[in-house]
Parts: sequence; structure tokens; C-alpha cells
Amino acid sequence: MNFSQNNSLYWCEISERDSREAKHTTSPFNFFSFVPMAKRLLLAGVLLIGLTISVPVQGEEQELILSPSSIELHEGGSSDAEETYKILQIKLAKDPVSDRTVNVRVESTSGSVKLARGAGAETEEVTLTFSSTGGNKWDTYQDVKVFAKDGSYDHDAAATITVASDSLTSKSVKVYVQDNKKISKQLDLADLPTSITEGQEATFKIKLRDKPAFNRDVSLKISDSSKYEISIKGETGKKPEMSIKKAKAKTDGLEVTVIAECDADTTGGEVTIYLRLQKIVGKELKWKRAADPIEIDVMDNNKLEIIASPSLLTLNEGSTAGFSVQPNTKCAPRNDLTFNLKSTNPHVTFDADTSTPGIQTSMTFTAAQWKSATVKNGSITAARDDNTTNDEAKIKFTSTDSSFTDAELTVNIIDEGVGFVLPATPLTITEGGSGTFTVALASQPSAEVTVTLVQPTNADVKVDTNTSTTGDQNTLTFTTA
Repeated sequence: MNFSQNNSLYWCEISERDSREAKHTTSPFNFFSFVPMAKRLLLAGVLLIGLTISVPVQGEEQELILSPSSIELHEGGSSDAEETYKILQIKLAKDPVSDRTVNVRVESTSGSVKLARGAGAETEEVTLTFSSTGGNKWDTYQDVKVFAKDGSYDHDAAATITVASDSLTSKSVKVYVQDNKKISKQLDLADLPTSITEGQEATFKIKLRDKPAFNRDVSLKISDSSKYEISIKGETGKKPEMSIKKAKAKTDGLEVTVIAECDADTTGGEVTIYLRLQKIVGKELKWKRAADPIEIDVMDNNKLEIIASPSLLTLNEGSTAGFSVQPNTKCAPRNDLTFNLKSTNPHVTFDADTSTPGIQTSMTFTAAQWKSATVKNGSITAARDDNTTNDEAKIKFTSTDSSFTDAELTVNIIDEGVGFVLPATPLTITEGGSGTFTVALASQPSAEVTVTLVQPTNADVKVDTNTSTTGDQNTLTFTTA
């Protein structure tokens, strides 16, 4: 206490330091206001002995203030989008009276997280000093740079920065480090298909190369969700998301099925699958997009499958053979689908549906028949011609729905004749009489040949190739001998 004399009364100033480092107070007061009436003494220069005075002081607890509460860094920084470091700001909530030292230290890290003050060296621990006044004033943030150095691992990492000072409750900041390597370095992709046909599906597997510190989610996004779908084995629906559990990160993995739907065009395409790997920052989900997406060629499949009997349809002149048509079950039309048939050779005719009376020039599949792969049967006939060469015809199937490709069936026609040797002069017959003529082949045939004589246009003239047989015969048979 410091005493001074003023009007014969003793005054004093009392200072008290709060043990919790709160701001102390200094204020003048009437000394005698703390002395009971019975003990009040008006003394001049007399020492008061044995008198204890208790002065209550209201202290306030000190606290550290940190900003932000968590830090997210890209490993090694980024050449374009990410900072090479981020700032952690620290200050005190109250005036410390005397200088206060605060230690900032990196805990539980793989060695990639470092700290620095200003242009100082990068280290795992730095020290801050806060004062009541001056450049390091207690209520002004001091900056600590937080770096994420390149690591040897191929996965995201995490670290904790602890901020502490004697007699104060320490605080911490979580640091999340996103790995800067390609997602293909973090994921193993097995059995990747190079192509898929419309209406079909292909399967591949995804698993994490390293066991994560927590469960990770992988998101798959396809380039055109109207044509392609992704499903996950064991998951309901076709949402392109999956979770790789910690326990199974390097064992089973997850099985992904890609489905190529049938579209309305007649061309193929390409499905691109983009991968994103989740990392956790607070309660938010952050995603890292793959730099190398999965690309799968898609082959068009809007077509009619022709099944000929035999597989290569070959006809002799004057003969008939059957064929069958079966739709592709993968890409079914929504409504009835009709195919019109047309021959490229006038000597080759067809019946598109032998189960229906008459000659049919088209065949129709209902949606149900298409899905069940109903087989429809037709026939093709090759007429005789006057030449001695083999021929070819194509039966074209043209859809009434332009989204389905046309089809065609090729028919090979074997000419039946090698040429005839006939009389050089006309045959003259008296009315009511008869006459004969000879027929021979111009060359030796490779197989037995049957020649049919056509009834003359004059109904009064009859042809009989074998008079020893009752009735009129109209065929001649030639052997190879």
C-alpha cells in the first residue's frame, strides 16, 4: 500500500494481480471505508499494525482465438488453382498484462504439413509472443503459414495443429491434405471394357489401392444419362454413387455395371465415365475429379438379324428355298415394326410370310414378338431365264422406323442350263398329224439336268416327250454319262 496524507485522512491505492492472468485493476479508495466503525482511528503518522484488508477483484479467464477452425490444402500446392499455403490466425481474447508465449505445433502428421512465420524456415513448431501493447498486441491476429509438402503416399492425409500456452486450455485445428496425384494412382480399376453394344452391359471393378483413414465414397458420372446407366452391385437403383468401406478397401472393392440403352439413331457412340473420390472436410463432402476418365466405345445395335436356311442361300433356277428372320431382342421398338421386302433381281421373287395365304411383301413384328425373338418364315423362288450364266439377287428389308437399320439377304442363283442343240429347220406338221424333233445339251453337264418343255401358246398343239407313257409328258432328263 502507498499512503498519502489528505485532509488528515489516509488514502491508499491497492493493486491486485489475478492468478489467471486477467487484467488487474488499480483504483483509489477511502481506506477507512473498509474499517469497522469501532476500529476507525484518526491517527497522524501512527503505524497501523495487525489490520488485514481483503479487496475483491473480478478476474476474467484468458482464451485463445483461432481462425479458421479447419484448413484444407492441396499437396505441394497447385500450378493453377490452389495456393501453396494457407494462413492460420491466432490472437488472445484478453490483455495478458505481461508478455504471453504461445506454441504452435504440428501433431499426428506424415511429415507433409509444415509451419512458418513470414519468410522463415518451414518447421513443425513455431512460437508466438503476445503483449499488452506494441507490434504483437494481444488483440491483433498473428499469422502462421501452413504448408502441405509433397508426400510419398498416393492418398489424402490429415494432420492436427495444436496451439497451447502455460495455464491456458489448448486448442487445435484440423488440416486435411488432398493428394495431388491422379485418381488412377489411388484407385485400382480391373476388367475395364473397351467397348459395349447397345442393349448390353459390361462390368468392371473399383477398389482403393491403400486402406483409407475413413470410409471413402467414389462418385461416377456418365457423359449422357439419357443413353447410359450405371448400377452398383448390392445397391438398389441405378444411382452412380458408391461407398468403399475401410475394411474392404484393398480386398473386395465394388463392382460397377455399365448399361448402354438402345437409342433412336443408327450410329454408335462413346460413353465416358468420370470418377470423383471423396474427402471429408468438417461435415462437407469434397470431391476430387479424375484427370483420366474411363472411355468405352458403344456399338449401335438397332438392326434385324437375318437367319437364312441354309446360312448361304443358294438356289438353282426354277427352285424355291426358305429363309427365316429373327429380331434382335436387346433393342425392342415401342410399337409394331414393319419391314418391307424388295428384290434386286426381277427373276427372284419372295413370299415374306409363308404362314399367311397369298404372296406377302412385308413382315411385321409386334413389340412383344420383338422382345421374345419370334421367328418369321418366308420363301424365295428363282425363275428360269434365257441365259446360261449364274446370277445373284439381294432381298432388302427396309424398316418403317428410321431408327432401325435396314437389312438384306443375299441369294446366289445357279443357272440350270448349259445350252441346247435343236433342229436347224422348223418342224412342219400336217393338221391332225404329228412330228418329232430332237433335243440335246450343247456340253456335258456337271450334274443330272432336267429340261422342261413349255406348252405352246397354241392350245391345239400338244407336246409329249415320252410316247411310250400314257398321257402327255413334258420333261427330258440328261445325265453326265
